[in-house]
Amino acid sequence: MTDPFGHADPATLAVAARLDEGVLDLAQLWIEPMHREDDAVELVEAALRVEPGRPRAVLLSAYLALHYWMDDDHLDAAAAALRDLLARGVETGAAAMLLDEINRGRDGGYDLDLLRRSVAAEPGWSLNHVRLSRAYAARGDRAAAAAELDTAIANILDPDERGDPVAHSFDALFTGRVNRRDRLVTERAELGVPS
Repeated sequence: MTDPFGHADPATLAVAARLDEGVLDLAQLWIEPMHREDDAVELVEAALRVEPGRPRAVLLSAYLALHYWMDDDHLDAAAAALRDLLARGVETGAAAMLLDEINRGRDGGYDLDLLRRSVAAEPGWSLNHVRLSRAYAARGDRAAAAAELDTAIANILDPDERGDPVAHSFDALFTGRVNRRDRLVTERAELGVPS
């Protein structure tokens, strides 16, 4: 409904916002666990046309650029959108981690500053600690790498804590909290640093 001046009333805006989140929920589920990226692309692009820079849509678009499109044009656009999120201080944990992944794909090195920023923003996640651990290991700092892996392992959710499908999907795509603990334990042991 609109007022006499054509402005949407608050109730209509609230319904539209919920519907829009539902579209992004569906897009996210189409990425993980359904692996219907073609369908997800359409929804994410539509959400970004309606609201350019919408944080969750930017994260999903960046994920698709990295794992679906994998071409320079999409990666450049994703990197610019992620830098914008970081400049705005929005979704810093995921944005910094995704930007590191884009940069690493291009120059082969981890960006400690981005990964530390991700960990500072989202200390309860696992994947950002894993990546920071690998960055430390690549620099030869096995003690720091082991400490980050210890945190990553501690942040893995037990199966009964994994929540609804949309939350589980977000964890699978961004937080890593639904990763297999045994793989991280093996990676931790391979560092050769006592607990």
